Amino acid sequence: MAKPYILGFGPWMPDGANVAFAMPYQWSQSPIQLADVLGLYYADGAYRSLPALSTLTALAAKCLNAFTALDSSGNPQIYAGTGSDLYWWNGSAWVNVGSASGAYPGSVRWSFADFGGCVLAANGIADLQDASVGAGALFASISTAPIGRVLGVVNQSLFVGDIVSAPADSNPYPYRVMWSGIGDSTSWPTPLTNAAIAAESGQQDLQQDFGPVMFIGSGPYLGVILQRSGITRATYQGGDVPFNWVPIEQKRGLIARGAAVQQGAVTHYISDDGFYATDGSSVKATGTSERAALDR
Repeated sequence: MAKPYILGFGPWMPDGANVAFAMPYQWSQSPIQLADVLGLYYADGAYRSLPALSTLTALAAKCLNAFTALDSSGNPQIYAGTGSDLYWWNGSAWVNVGSASGAYPGSVRWSFADFGGCVLAANGIADLQDASVGAGALFASISTAPIGRVLGVVNQSLFVGDIVSAPADSNPYPYRVMWSGIGDSTSWPTPLTNAAIAAESGQQDLQQDFGPVMFIGSGPYLGVILQRSGITRATYQGGDVPFNWVPIEQKRGLIARGAAVQQGAVTHYISDDGFYATDGSSVKATGTSERAALDR
């Protein structure tokens, strides 16, 4: 009796080239990369079913980013921002949890972060916003914090990137990141003062030719900061100079805000020439040089 061919479904490769492949082994499994997969995701060498989708009602205006944070019981709490308001999903409807209705006019995009049981929101226009996770708690301003467009968490500090203004300096610094006092997202002493050094708070100007800060990948020991044309690793070391800064990619960065996502310690992102991933130590291409997925 002839032996059957055994196929093994490999990783999802939507931007792979359409080429013919051979069946080299009749006696063992032949892996095949898939271009189209619906309702599944690939993990640990196998495909797993996605959970059922839940329908949410529409926001009052266009969504300019959304975020999920876990409350103290481990339940997901969903937040979203529009051109003028911040919302929380109570399980059946969107509730306006901004400091006031229409409190944030002119918002173009929101950035969110989860820090110490609170959710933080920034839009590059209004003061940094802070609210306890869940229960419909209203956002309030942290007026001592810098105003920026990008948020992230590295070690025990809240990071703000693409600085529009700060209490001690009203000038914009798109290539700058600033971070809060350790363990306190409301602590923002003036950088380089004794109070800032004691709190391990500070600021860092990254390479200007990399362009504006676009995304901050969070982590317990290190973070990755994606600019328009490069990537820098920030490693926590403590002391008077709490972070060590090393550029790890000087050829490409993030093509647009919203074009990066973090999964565990790895940040996946889209650059000008395709898909990439970095863990803060190295960068590897995860797409193809033909830019097939970007051309679709």
